[in-house]
Amino acid sequence: MARNGVWELQKVVLTYSLRSGSSVGVREFVSDGLMMFAEQNPSVDFETKIRPQGHPFLVGTYRNGYRRPLPLRNADKAEVLRRFLELRNTLGHRVPPHNEISIGVVRTQNPSVQGVWKTPRTLYGPRLPRVNGIINENPPEFRDIVQRLGTFGAYRLLYRIMRDSPEEKIPARRD
Repeated sequence: MARNGVWELQKVVLTYSLRSGSSVGVREFVSDGLMMFAEQNPSVDFETKIRPQGHPFLVGTYRNGYRRPLPLRNADKAEVLRRFLELRNTLGHRVPPHNEISIGVVRTQNPSVQGVWKTPRTLYGPRLPRVNGIINENPPEFRDIVQRLGTFGAYRLLYRIMRDSPEEKIPARRD
């Protein structure tokens, strides 16, 4: 994959056998498609190694030194091409599994512009003051209540007033 216009994959080493049955698709790809793929990707160095026995494999080396081996055992010509494309289209580092990201193993060095996530308890501050002192005073304007308690506090105040009023019963909410 390209990062800032530069392909990450630097070198590909293809190792296969001339006699092994698991290398048939790789031998077909080398004879038919490797030159065309190399011409389409001039930034990548290609190297082939022949060994007397064993299964074929592909090793991609990226600009940061990361090496990624891919097995090609019993792969046909199309599968070998897919593996070459997979190496070319990936970044040069191990991608962490999703569960590692969700439990917080991955850390950032650049803090978010939006700030750190806060739970509702820390977002709205400590518990609201007792409601009785506000109700017993002269009836204030709603604007004053919002300025004194904040929007969420005014909402909770109105909710408690409506919950405690005998005229209209609404279901109790867990606080």
